[in-house]
Amino acid sequence: MAWNASDHLERQAVLEITRLREEMLSAQKKEKDRLAAQHAARGTLRSGAFLSAVEQDVEQRLLTFGGAVVNASIEIAMLSGAPAGADLDAWVNQMFEQHFVSAATSFAVALSESRKQQGVPGDGVWDQINSTIFRARRDRDIALGRLTLQAGMEVKPAQRDSALSEHVIGDVDDIALSANHLQQVLGIARTLDLDL
Repeated sequence: MAWNASDHLERQAVLEITRLREEMLSAQKKEKDRLAAQHAARGTLRSGAFLSAVEQDVEQRLLTFGGAVVNASIEIAMLSGAPAGADLDAWVNQMFEQHFVSAATSFAVALSESRKQQGVPGDGVWDQINSTIFRARRDRDIALGRLTLQAGMEVKPAQRDSALSEHVIGDVDDIALSANHLQQVLGIARTLDLDL
């Protein structure tokens, strides 16, 4: 049976993700203001060093936000009783693409404009943001993969014990074959007077 997110779940996810985005934007603005004051005191406010510091901060905040979007989406879905699997993965991916990628794109536009205003070449901003999106997607895939593994490990004890005993018997046979093979190799090595 396929799982679909309810309207209530969608609304709750959007509320929580919007709050996370607002918190990220607020914290980033405070850090940008702090960096501006620091660079103004040094006389480097209109430099590439200031913009570079802001861009590095944005990158870290985006990666943190991406992880928070994935975690919040998974947590909310699990609270609603969603089973791990392809349907949940698709929904988490949808939430991620809708909220994270739009935030990253907005930052890229703003950073490019800041560079233009300060007469600093805008090359590299989109590459940096695309790299950040790639890394965040990789982190999302890792989180979903772990969730799938965790769900797959929920095996009844009788099934686990049966699978384990079959595995051990198979391993014993493999070990016996390996031991026989090793004896043959050592015998050949002795015959050829090789040091093994």
